This record gives sequence, structure tokens and C-alpha cells, in this order.
Amino acid sequence: MADDSTGALPYVALARRNVKGGAQAVRLDVAESHCMLLSGNAAGALRHAAAADRAAEVLGNERRRGTALRVIALAQHRLGMQADACQTILQTVSLIERHGSRGSLALALRMAAQITGRPEYMRRVMELWPMP
Repeated sequence: MADDSTGALPYVALARRNVKGGAQAVRLDVAESHCMLLSGNAAGALRHAAAADRAAEVLGNERRRGTALRVIALAQHRLGMQADACQTILQTVSLIERHGSRGSLALALRMAAQITGRPEYMRRVMELWPMP
């Protein structure tokens, strides 16, 4: 089990007992990688999320791929892999535009603005979620 300052990993482990594979297992892998990232283990999160991305790709589950790629991009960013992080988050935005929800797209665009430093991504978030 990964480092866990979030306290969430025991719940992920509990959920794993009832999952035999497939999309739900990928969802748990992404959740675990996100916990690792939040706990400061960016390298572990990157490895774990990359494995989840590969599994989602095999399943043809583009929504899970988008979620895994978001974690990968943020881990790359935290590890100083700026060019890789920019490429990954732009790939994520493209994938989520086609297969994700509006909320997932807003999150990916906000991350794109943060990682790339390009304000046009935040403008797109504001177009999706206009302030009253």
C-alpha cells in the first residue's frame, strides 16, 4: 500500500476486496495514485497512474484514461518534468473534450492553465462555469 497522509487508502483497499477487475479496478488504481500524489509521493503516483492509464486503454475506457492522465500530468509537473506535463495535460483536455463530463473538462482546463501558464485555459473554464 502507498504512503497515505489522506487517510483514504484503507477505504480503497476495502473496495478492492469487492472488485474483480475491469473499469472499477482502474477507478481504484486512479484513486490510489491520487492519494499517493496528495501524500507527496509524486514518483509513485506517476508509476501507479501510468499503469491505470494502460489498463484503461486496454479496456477502451476513455473516461478513466482522462482521469489517470490528469494524475500523470500533475505528478510530472510536481517532479519538474514540465515538457511532459504540458504534453500530458493537453492530451488530457483533448480526450476529456470528447469523452468526459463538463466538470471533468473544467478541472482539466484549470490544470492546463496551472501547468502551462497559459490563461486561455482559465477563460475556457469561465465559459463552462460563468460566474453570476
